[in-house]
Amino acid sequence: MEKLFSLFNGARMGKILVVLDEAVDSRDRGMNNKMKNFVTEERIQIEAKGKDIVEVRDFSNYVIITNNDFASIIEKNERRYICLVASDHRVGDKAYFKIMVGKLLNVEAGCHIFHWLLRRDISNFDVRDLPKTEYKKELSARQTDNVVKWIIDMHEELLASGDSNETSMLSPVWYRLYIKWCRERGGESKIHSLAVFNNIMNKEGFTVREKKIRVNGVRKNTKLRVISRDILETNLSDYITINPVGHASDDGDDIDVGDDVDDDGCPLFL
Repeated sequence: MEKLFSLFNGARMGKILVVLDEAVDSRDRGMNNKMKNFVTEERIQIEAKGKDIVEVRDFSNYVIITNNDFASIIEKNERRYICLVASDHRVGDKAYFKIMVGKLLNVEAGCHIFHWLLRRDISNFDVRDLPKTEYKKELSARQTDNVVKWIIDMHEELLASGDSNETSMLSPVWYRLYIKWCRERGGESKIHSLAVFNNIMNKEGFTVREKKIRVNGVRKNTKLRVISRDILETNLSDYITINPVGHASDDGDDIDVGDDVDDDGCPLFL
């Protein structure tokens, strides 16, 4: 990725598709912010070595291919990337890929694919309306704050126990549970203050509610945080997917090609 951000960037001019193969997640926030600009900007300044800077239209689309989880660019509500896991079904199947190469890497196949693409109806296509795949949610959860990781872990515990009841407690009590998790289970060295913890909980939708409780025989209004499995599943929708029976799904997304394959199992484009 460093080549994209170098001073002399003439290689970026006139590209429709830029493939970053074997990319490594450097977790460099500055670099990730630049990448966000690359994805959305419509014009780019090109500086070739020994030549004047010119500004041109930027048509580039980017594909990041990696054998490692590239999590640092995926944040909550990220709308620039679609994240997919390649199937390993054909790993090592040299005969299959030999057939694929023979069928597709030729001018005739290229013409068929080109005309197939030209005939596709994209009148309702919105380039910014990207599906949030299971893998994208997983990467978002890895990148998020440890308070959210604690909440996700709490949801897993409730699923395992089958507990669907609401639990209402004062914020400091929830905070003590968070600290315990960080020290015992989360492997987290950074523990937020109570104030920061409360801000994150509010931001994620786990706000306080006013409830009447009895203290020493006297009923009074007290602000409590209420958490249940249903509340967790509603507020964690950016990080987990719930199947119809109410359990978090760990299954990846399948692409259904239907009958669009030939006798050798290769996809058809016509």
